[in-house]
Amino acid sequence: MQGTLTLVNQLEDQNLDFFVLYSSLASVIDGIAQFEYSAANAFQDAVAYSI
Repeated sequence: MQGTLTLVNQLEDQNLDFFVLYSSLASVIDGIAQFEYSAANAFQDAVAYSI
């Protein structure tokens, strides 16, 4: 999650045509055994929607 925030902060002044983030369906599919992985993917989804 820190890497995603660092990347977004470093590129916020750039005039980019595209910004691609890769996450997983784990953020929307029940995966209690992989909670941390799911949470990190949900965070990336939220960042993608906010920019």
